[in-house]
Formats: sequence, structure tokens, C-alpha cells
Amino acid sequence: MIGQINPETKNETAINKSYSQMYRWVLSYLSSYRITFTLTVLLGIIIAIIELLLPKSLQIFIDKVLPVRNPHFIIYAIFSLVILVFVSILLSYKKNTMERSMQEYIARDIQYSVYQKIKGMGFSYFEEHPVGESIGLLQTEVDSLQKYYRELLPKYIRTGLFSAVSIFLMSTMSVRLTLILIPTILIYHLFGSKLDKKVSDYGKQWGDQRVHLYQTVYETLSSQLELKINSAELWGNRRSESAVLLHNQTLLRSFSYQNLRTSLRRLAQYAGAIGTMLYAVYLHNSNILTVGEISAFLLYFFIAMKNMTAFIVLTSEQRTMLKQIERLYSLHQLEPEITEDKSPSVIEQVAGNVTFKNVSFAYKGKVDVLQEISMNIKAGQRVAIVGPSGEGKSTLLKLIPRFYDIKEGSITIDQVDIKRWPLWKLREEVGIIFQETYLFGSTIKENILVGKPQASDEEVVTAAKAAAAHNFIMSLPQGYDTLVKERGVILSGGQKQRISLARLFLKSPSILLMDEATAALDNINEVEVTDAIGRLMKNRTMITVAHRISTIKDYDVIVYLRGGKIVESGTYQELIDACGEFFQLVKGQGDMA
Repeated sequence: MIGQINPETKNETAINKSYSQMYRWVLSYLSSYRITFTLTVLLGIIIAIIELLLPKSLQIFIDKVLPVRNPHFIIYAIFSLVILVFVSILLSYKKNTMERSMQEYIARDIQYSVYQKIKGMGFSYFEEHPVGESIGLLQTEVDSLQKYYRELLPKYIRTGLFSAVSIFLMSTMSVRLTLILIPTILIYHLFGSKLDKKVSDYGKQWGDQRVHLYQTVYETLSSQLELKINSAELWGNRRSESAVLLHNQTLLRSFSYQNLRTSLRRLAQYAGAIGTMLYAVYLHNSNILTVGEISAFLLYFFIAMKNMTAFIVLTSEQRTMLKQIERLYSLHQLEPEITEDKSPSVIEQVAGNVTFKNVSFAYKGKVDVLQEISMNIKAGQRVAIVGPSGEGKSTLLKLIPRFYDIKEGSITIDQVDIKRWPLWKLREEVGIIFQETYLFGSTIKENILVGKPQASDEEVVTAAKAAAAHNFIMSLPQGYDTLVKERGVILSGGQKQRISLARLFLKSPSILLMDEATAALDNINEVEVTDAIGRLMKNRTMITVAHRISTIKDYDVIVYLRGGKIVESGTYQELIDACGEFFQLVKGQGDMA
């Protein structure tokens, strides 16, 4: 029907628009190096002209120099060629040096910008995207984008320049002979475009499968303990082997189509060359072309065909590259869920008053986890959050340092909405101890310094002593310089928690959040860690998600959370006397003393 748009055409238009936007983003990395890029292009044009003067020089040599048989003229002609070659080599050296330097700077910028983007995405991003996937992006898709600047773009510009200059020089010699290029290129493009699409599709699949492979390998290596405990090592190995096999099969299919494309490219070149030679002989017999012109023209033909077919292939490879970096571009398009106010408040001294006013929160695409939470925590108070599992207790803690933003209501610290706080200041004043402590595979000292990177050795030791960690640290082979290895495998759970506490003593936050920090510890370790926490929380606001009621009996306020709502709150004795849900929880634990 006239005026009706074909859905496939409409979809193709949308895809091309998407690729156009993506390509502009890819080229945006050039903006900081536009002067260097312009100079390399100009040098490339000069080099192309000089190198393509050589076949023309051959024509002059055959038609003009040799018939004269003047040795001085011959020497002069050869000397001129040597000078041209020498100048070309010098300019190529300069161009390659500038180009390589620019490529590596851009590669660095790409790696750094993607890494910073991933880091800035916040907790929700990492909950939806496994760490292995992010590593895969940094390894595979970043590598594809870097390859574009290191290989594809320089070759694309070079083949384009050499194609244009060689066709121009051919047309000055014989327009009719030059026209043979048109059917030759059309034949190659007609069949080659289908092969290009296959190569592009398999390139995209290979990129996706490579990301999946990195993710699978990361998970398999990270879960060795679980796999061994559950005697599932064979299952883990099969999972990894399956990812490797799929990855390799796709790569081999891509190679087979690339080889077919190369064969077609050679066939088109040789077919065009035969046609050119036959027509050139006819023109020579008609006294239209000389032997020197035919020799030069054939050289130009091969140069033009080689570069034009390479230009077509590189155009296809750029499209493949765009398909491979789609997820990288999608990541670039994402906006962090947590953003800092453009004009944040100036925060000087922090008392530690925390107020929740009608706070509701839901994870993306899910029902509300917290509903209309209101409570006022005064500076220096100790508040415990208790209740059944999965009711939003840990989520409530994560809202205070803005790991997530609330859906409704407000959270203020010292009467200033946390959205108005500078993020660095907010997270500097809020310290958190989770049940699981993350340790870097570095030394004990460097792990403690996470709390305050600029701290002195004396401050580190003081913090470790306050956290009851100094004695066990000194018993280690290298003391504070002992490597804890990945995730602190050489340390016990209690030792890890004391390292975490030492970080907080060093950081000295105004507000302390604890998420069942002692739940996984044995009785001896729990006593030591609890004593250290008691020293840490002096003159600080403390909010604790509690599992063991025995650890919170002397807290100022206990809040019972169920169904995302505050059901009851008060002191331990007040809640026991009320015989409500908290009373039933304590009774169920058998801790009524």
C-alpha cells in the first residue's frame, strides 16, 4: 500500500540510527587528540601521494628514460626515486610514532572510562550484573573498542586514501580502462556482502560468548570450596568446558567465512586484472596507451583493488565491532541511580541524629520492601532492628549511606536530607560492618588502611589494638606485613571481623551501622568482637540489625520490623512487658533471662 512503511524497513532504519549514534560515541574518544589525528591524516595523504608516484615514475622510466639511453639521466631518475622513498620512510616513521602514541592514550582512556563507569553504577547494577560479566566487558568489549583504534581506524583511513589517490591517477591515464573497476567491485560486493554479514553475526556471537566464558570461569574459580563440599566439581568442569566449546565453535565458523571472503576477494582481483590486461593490449595496439602506461596502470589497478576490497572488508569489520560493543554502549547510556546534588550542603561537625520520615522503598520492578518507616534516632543512641528474615532490616541500613535512594519520604542526618550531603562526606561519617567482611589479597596493614588510606603506622597499630586485633596480627609470620591472600583465606571469621573493626576505629565515623556482625562467630570470638564494638560505639550513634537478642538487651531502643513496617518499638523491658511480637521472638529463642 502506498504510504505504508514496511516493518522490516522501519526496523532496519532504527538499527542504522542506533549504529550511527554508537559510532559517534566511539569516535568521541578522538576529541582530546584531534590535532594529533589531523596531523596523522595529513601525513598519510602525503605518504600515499609519494608512494603512488612510484608506478608513475616507472611509466616515465620505461617510456622516456630508457629510450634516451643517457646514463646521466638514468642515474638522475634513479636518484630522484631514492629521495622519494627516503622521504616516504621518514614521514612514515613520524606518522607511525604519533599514531601509536595516540592509539595507546585512547586505549588507556577507554579502559579507564569504562572501569569508572562500572564503579559508579551503584549497588543495584551489581545485583543485576554479576562481577564476571563486568570482567568480561573489560576484557572482551573494551578490547574490541581498543582494537578499533589500534588497527581498524588506521587501516580504514589508509585504504581509503590509497584507493582515492590510485583511482584518480588511473583516470588521468585512461578513464575507459579505469571503468573496469566498477563491475569488478560490484561483483565482489554482491557476493562479499553476504559473507560480511555472516562474519559480522558470528563476530557478535563470539563476543557475547566470550563475555559468558569469562563469567563462567570466574564463577567456577570463585566457587571451588562450594563445588568440592558438594562433590560438584565434575558439574563445574562440564559447565566451563561447555562455555569453552561453544566459544571455539563460533570462532571457527567466523574464521571459515573470513577465509571464503578472502578467497572471493582474490578471485575478484585476478578476474579484474585479466580483463584490464586484455583491454590494455587492445588500447596499446590502437596506439592509445604506451607500454609504460600499461605497466603503471596495472600496478595502480592492483593497488586500487587491494585497498578498495580491504576498505569494504574494514567497513564490515567496523559494523562487527559495533555489534560486539553494544553492551558497552548500553552501559555508557546508563545513568547512575545515585547522583550527588549539584550544590550540596556544606557539612562541618556531625552529631549523628538520624531521622526517617514516612520512608518507603522498593527494589527495581518489585513490591515495596519498606513502607512508611518513621523514627527519630538521637545522637549517641544505640538502636537495634529486629524481626523475621527478609523483612527489610538490612535494606533499611543500606538506605542511610545512600547505597539506594528511597521511593518516598526522607532521611535526614542532623536535620539535613542525605540527598543534600556530599556523597564522600556522607560515607565518611557512616561506618558499616557487614556479617561478611571483604578483605583484599594484600597485607594486614593495607586492609586496615582502607578505613583511612593516609593514616600513619602508629594510627594503624592503635586502631588494631582498640579492635583487639593487635595480638593475633603480631603472631602472624610478618605481622602487619603478612599477606592475607584472596578474601583473607588465612584468617578466621573472628580475625576478619576484628580487621573490619580496626578499619572503623581508623575511620572514626559518627554513625555506626552493623548488620548481624557477630551472627557467624563462635562464643569466644563473639565476646572479643562485642567488647571491641563496645569501645568503638562510645559517643557514636549506632544502628544494629540483630539476630541474637542477648547482644542488644541494653540498647536504648529496639525496633521490631515485619512486613516492611515498624510493628513496635521501645526498650527491651518495655517490649517484654508489652507481650507483643518481640516478646514472642525472645520466647522462641529461649532468652528470657
